[in-house]
Amino acid sequence: MDEQERRDGERSVRLQVASAKPQDVGRGVARVDHAVLRRLGVREGEIIEIIGKRSTAAIAVPPYPEDEGLRIIRLDGLERANADVGIGDSVEIRRADVRPARLRFEGPSLYVDDIYIMNVGSPEAREQVLRWGRAYLLRARSEEAAAKLSHPGQRQAILHDVCAVLGTRKDLAMPELTPMIRQQVETGDLGVYVTPAVGDDGAVMAVIRRVPLLESARGSDPGGFDAGGSRREG
Repeated sequence: MDEQERRDGERSVRLQVASAKPQDVGRGVARVDHAVLRRLGVREGEIIEIIGKRSTAAIAVPPYPEDEGLRIIRLDGLERANADVGIGDSVEIRRADVRPARLRFEGPSLYVDDIYIMNVGSPEAREQVLRWGRAYLLRARSEEAAAKLSHPGQRQAILHDVCAVLGTRKDLAMPELTPMIRQQVETGDLGVYVTPAVGDDGAVMAVIRRVPLLESARGSDPGGFDAGGSRREG
């Protein structure tokens, strides 16, 4: 699957929820038909968003042989609880433009996945960052999206809305807990580091997606993006 096919994928597909088999319980995976993954432009091992009454995320993996061609998604009990759905319910799945990411240190350097965020010199501060910090990757699905996500005002709007809706653990005595966004130059993706008072990944991702595109960041394509900066296809 090349990058053009990925950008041309459908935005979402509805599937019926089925139970995960015991070997998949606790792995954070969702088994989905190959044809559905191709339609969404998702590769095996990438993150998908699963939307029931609530939103959650899982790693997309191939179906069991007996499920090939069926419009089902196999989820374990925790994943079903996170999406607030039961077996037999219908969920919407889509490629995650926003997904949880890994917050990690290399020495004093703080990273969101592979995106450098800042230097944290104190071991005590690093401990607090890992305790309270949450990390997300906001994917730029086109060059136009990358340009708009690079706008400083757009990034500040994302941080403002997350803090306003979910609160923040930022402390004047510990500036390392200040939320921050950095952009990966090669891809245009954003690494988002926040310290929300409400530590719920689904809630944070929902707020990020609802951030409107600022007029100053729209450029020459004002109709090309949904709330949260994702590109509307077609």
